Amino acid sequence: MTLMNPMNTKAREPWEGDFKLYYGDILVGNVSRAVCDYTTWDGPIVLTIKASDGKLQERLLEFIKFCEEWTERAHRDEPADPDEFKQFNDLLKSGLWRAESDEGDVHHLPDTPVFFAGSEVSWRED
Repeated sequence: MTLMNPMNTKAREPWEGDFKLYYGDILVGNVSRAVCDYTTWDGPIVLTIKASDGKLQERLLEFIKFCEEWTERAHRDEPADPDEFKQFNDLLKSGLWRAESDEGDVHHLPDTPVFFAGSEVSWRED
């Protein structure tokens, strides 16, 4: 993993790394080769949860699917009202999202990650 401080104006290379994305104690997925430009991370994710794991995992998968569909609609300039996310306020406002690097660094996420079609995820950190 190459780590560079994104707030260092002399550094022009983005951060790179592998992460585990968690919701509370639930490992949602593994993110490999994530790249950070300033405070926003993007990378491919392999989900580790399935609906049969429990009600919360089922809820997380519903949210991920909704996110993917919503961002696709937005990219096609079709109606995509941000208020549609209110149905997931339990996940959005929980403060339970975090990313852990392979080196053990824990990044508590101030906002919920955004999931995209094609197994991509993006999140912001302070």
